[in-house]
Amino acid sequence: MVKINVGGNFNSIKDVVKDLDGIRDRDIPYIAITAANNLAFDTKESIDQEITYRLNISKKKLLSPVRITKATKSNLFVKIFIDEWSWQHKVLKHHFFGGDRDRKGLEKAMMEFGHMSRNEILTPSPGVTIKPSTYVKIISQLKLVYKSGYSANETKRSRFRNRSRQNERYFVIPTYKRSHLHPGIYARMPDHDKPICILRISKQPKYKKRLTSFEDTVNKVQSRRSDIHLGEAIDRVMKQNKRMGWIE
Repeated sequence: MVKINVGGNFNSIKDVVKDLDGIRDRDIPYIAITAANNLAFDTKESIDQEITYRLNISKKKLLSPVRITKATKSNLFVKIFIDEWSWQHKVLKHHFFGGDRDRKGLEKAMMEFGHMSRNEILTPSPGVTIKPSTYVKIISQLKLVYKSGYSANETKRSRFRNRSRQNERYFVIPTYKRSHLHPGIYARMPDHDKPICILRISKQPKYKKRLTSFEDTVNKVQSRRSDIHLGEAIDRVMKQNKRMGWIE
């Protein structure tokens, strides 16, 4: 998390605008807040671009993990951060620190029921794109709901109804079971003679560090763009004052 202090800019802005006609003392806090907020969004865009470039990410939802808490009259700080409780942070974390990654919901359920160990992960088979609804079906059919308060496991009646509709049926090949099939989650499809591997059980990954602290990016954007945003904020205030007739 990085904070940009608005209050600390008041005196420096006074020095900049003291010889400018059309700027009042009461305008200075607004100028500082506006410049700081615009600088923060400029910084966010640079960080998002850096993440996209370094990780070659195509999913739009991952392209903007950075959040901003804007400065106001009562809060003279802009906060630039990645929410540590967000799913984007969990997905990106191993790119900061390297090594293994956090386990996802289905992986935790598979481990809970002994289908895979804690040093393994699930990975989609090449060319397979999995919809969120497919994960729900997998959890339901394989009875992988283990948390109290949930009742998504498939019942005998629903299992018979689903089979009668010729829907896909899922099954697991655990890591400890001998089989000609690779360990993973498979689907029997009505129009396929052989089962299709949906998710493979693989060894835990060892990610390289691809992302570092974004403070350097923040500092670079500030040194390169802060004067630009300050000038734009001053111009906006001067035009507003003239439009409202507060100055000649």
